[in-house]
Amino acid sequence: MALRNNLNAEKKSDLVNFSSAIDGQQYDCLGDTTRGDSYLRCYYYDSASTATADNESVLSATGMSGVGRFIKVQDSYTNIIGAPGSKRIETYSGSTNASGVYSVTFGTAFTNAPNIQVNIIGGTNKMSVVTTSITTTGFSVHVETRSDVLGLLPSYANTASQPVHVLITEQ
Repeated sequence: MALRNNLNAEKKSDLVNFSSAIDGQQYDCLGDTTRGDSYLRCYYYDSASTATADNESVLSATGMSGVGRFIKVQDSYTNIIGAPGSKRIETYSGSTNASGVYSVTFGTAFTNAPNIQVNIIGGTNKMSVVTTSITTTGFSVHVETRSDVLGLLPSYANTASQPVHVLITEQ
């Protein structure tokens, strides 16, 4: 097969309304309804496909008559979909609330609870972070600061407004 350049569509409606798509050609979709309103999606055109269109993984080529579909092969937040060893990776940054908690609900649920790595930004050696919940739909972490009192057991207080960064990796 000859090397072909990728072609861009500003939004999904532009992609499906192409009047002449090339079999096997990759098309990059730059948004849902306007350019940049979602992550980049990469599709290839299969002129023989009659797959059921779902407006995400399979797009019907309405601009052309007959069979033919745009098939999604990559999202900007993942490697090639279905490629061996490909994993979804996401990052989050924010600050703890008054209770010392930072929580996130994922935009798209994971198949299994993901692995998360949490970093306290600008903390001290008396701060600790505990992951209190990890599910397929989100996570929560708790940051607290230790106070040492001579002759007594240490006490811990919630740490409000503490910046944290979180790396999420699909299991």
